Amino acid sequence: IVIKEKINHYICNECYFLFNKKKLYQKKKIKYYKDNSDNKLVDRYLSNEYFDTARFLNYINQILEKYCNLDQQLNHLDIGGGFGFFSKILNKKFPKIKSFNLEPDKNAANLALKLNKKISTINLPFEKINQVKNIKFDLVTYWGGIYRTVEPNKVFNDLKKKCTQNCRYFFSFPFSFDDMRMQHL
Repeated sequence: IVIKEKINHYICNECYFLFNKKKLYQKKKIKYYKDNSDNKLVDRYLSNEYFDTARFLNYINQILEKYCNLDQQLNHLDIGGGFGFFSKILNKKFPKIKSFNLEPDKNAANLALKLNKKISTINLPFEKINQVKNIKFDLVTYWGGIYRTVEPNKVFNDLKKKCTQNCRYFFSFPFSFDDMRMQHL
């Protein structure tokens, strides 16, 4: 989207973390949801819930409510939604919204399915959005992971085909997580 230059990079088949280094070594392998045990993932979920709830309410109150009518029935897609926190909070505040949590990591997706039963979790990477069938989205969010998107031109064209004509898109870059003063931008 920004430039037409192609850049070689690597993507982890398990957690979909994107690397741009020329050489990767097995001993330096990084997994975002590294511990596969349910207990450890639940602990992580609970420890992040307080901070993430406050942060996501900030997004809803300062951004989405300003630009969207959230009191109507909408299909919402949260790309890279992890455990489904954002979708859960949005749905709790606006019950007419049906949220779909698109999460590539199978461990995070499985936990989201267990702990957030009102949210529909789809265990696919963003790059396979074209595999989602029979749903048109009215609202799309992608908080902080856009830089990991492989072949963004293709993926965003595929996404557009899955959305209604009046769909609203909200994306943020990771720097906004580091400084609360920047999040409203």
